[in-house]
This record gives sequence, structure tokens and C-alpha cells, in this order.
Amino acid sequence: MAPQLIYVIRHAEKPPDSPPGAKNAAAAGVGGPHGVDFSGRVDQHSLTPRGWQRSGALAVLFTRPPQVRMPTLAVPDRLLAPDYGGGAATTEHRTYQTLLGLSDPATRPIISDFPLGEEAQLAKVVLADTADAVLICWEHKNIPRITGAIPVDPATPVPDQWPDQRFDLIWQFHRSSTDPLVYQFTPIPQAVLDGDENASTQP
Repeated sequence: MAPQLIYVIRHAEKPPDSPPGAKNAAAAGVGGPHGVDFSGRVDQHSLTPRGWQRSGALAVLFTRPPQVRMPTLAVPDRLLAPDYGGGAATTEHRTYQTLLGLSDPATRPIISDFPLGEEAQLAKVVLADTADAVLICWEHKNIPRITGAIPVDPATPVPDQWPDQRFDLIWQFHRSSTDPLVYQFTPIPQAVLDGDENASTQP
């Protein structure tokens, strides 16, 4: 069996990239918004304040009752994020932080078994999972390495890259009712924060 639904998202908003040679943007005096960890300390690997807002809003988006004119999403059984070396290096990274609102250590932990670069192996494990719904939060440049390994109906092709400036998308893969060996792809706008785009089409 394979999951009925696979959701793929990019991590929520991040601070601007550090200038070459600078340890981090804050130390270099670059203007914000800065990343902040769960304790409020400046950390360029963490989400920005808006990113933390999105993390909380995603928890509501995936668990709210169905609403008119809004997509109905399943509550994920599995939450997956990259491994950055274990411990705080992983749990204090923005991909992990984005899933915190949906996580429950006892019943729905965030699983980080694969580092960046092992997306094909991750996809293989996901496609063999018995969960009904899986949510993957990953770095956007590596997302196509995951989605490219998911068998998709040719009538619903997947973009070959994630739009650089979009933090407000969900890529949904729904197992086909006519061919259970393939998925149908649908981009879904999150539309959870002011300024999010409502169009589901790619720019």
C-alpha cells in the first residue's frame, strides 16, 4: 500500500541569506527580518516571525473542519523533515520548526531519517508507507528530487522546480481512483496569512 495523500511544502519564511564571509546576517548588520528560535534568540537557521505565524496557521489549515470554497485537507499521519545532523541542528532548523504546530511527540512526531541529498530514498520509503496522509516539509530547491520520484498521472504534470519566492503553496499528490499506482498532482494555495497568493497556478 501507498499513502492516499502526499503533501509537500516548503519550510515557512526564512531570514535573508548572509553576505559572503559573514557568520550570519544579524552579525553582519544586515536588516531583518531575522530568524528566531523557539526561545526568541536570533538564529539564521530558524524561521522569521512571519514564518512562525505560518507554522501555527498550517496547523489550523490541516486540522480545521471543511469550509466552503476552501480546500479540504487530511490531517497528516506522518510528518517528515530533513536530518541536519541530529539533535538541535535538526530540531532548531526551519524545516522542522514549520511542522511543530502539527506535531505531537507521542502520536505524531516529526521524523528526520534522511538528510538533504537523499530525496530518492525518502520518496521510496514514503511510497511504501501505510499511512493515509504524509506531509513532507523540505528545502525548496530539493523538493523536485522528491516529487520527481512519485509516479504522477501525465494529465497532471508536476513543475520541475519550486517557485523561489513562494512559501504559501502545498503540492498535493492524491492517489488516482482509476489507477492506484499513480497520483494526481494539484497545487493548493495555503492562503493563511495576509499577502499570500490565492491562485493555485504557478507563476
